[in-house]
Amino acid sequence: MIALENVCKAFPLNGGKLEVLRGISAEIPLGGITAIVGRSGCGKTTLLRLLAGLDVPDSGRILLPEACRVATVFQEARLMPWLNCRQNVAFGLGFREKRARARRLDQLIARVGLAGFEKAYPAQLSGGMQQRCALARALAVEPELILLDEPFAALDYFTRRQMQRELRRIQQESGKTLVLVTHNIDEALILGDQVLAMAGGRVARQFDLQDQSWPRDVLAPQLIEIKRQILSEMEGETP
Repeated sequence: MIALENVCKAFPLNGGKLEVLRGISAEIPLGGITAIVGRSGCGKTTLLRLLAGLDVPDSGRILLPEACRVATVFQEARLMPWLNCRQNVAFGLGFREKRARARRLDQLIARVGLAGFEKAYPAQLSGGMQQRCALARALAVEPELILLDEPFAALDYFTRRQMQRELRRIQQESGKTLVLVTHNIDEALILGDQVLAMAGGRVARQFDLQDQSWPRDVLAPQLIEIKRQILSEMEGETP
């Protein structure tokens, strides 16, 4: 279990401080997808940065499993344009015996559906394919926790739907723990084993969706009701 205990974080602003996280507490189960939704400025990305170890809380605690390795997938794929797909994925592998390294690369590229595009450069890949490559690079370091910050926001509707299915398949196959930040409530309901709705720098509501079968229909009455409750929390927050 990953636990957040009364975590606070503020940043300097005009000689004062901007409170972004105000005593946030939550539990993130291992081996599933936790989706975090909320309005812009509610602290979603700050929370992700704290989980990644890129920032530290001003107070409170973040409890991760011992020796928990973390990888991050950003909204932009952030691939190195001078490296091809295989080389970008290999960048996360570090030093390994040559044959084991090649076998691991083949497995990762096949897992994200990029077999046949190993020698393609980022400029030759579609947006969805670039994000698959970025996901393979994250998986290459064999993380226990993968953080995803709006990874599909720049994709068109159909590519986004395809990537959502791919992400769910990869999580089920790998058993990794994923934390997904998204503005898209439907995406959170489609992917999340649990959904955390943030407002005012805190977790306003927590929804357990583990009993919802996959694939999911966002027009199902239960999911429509949860979406209504999430919107109520978000609309009640002062921007």
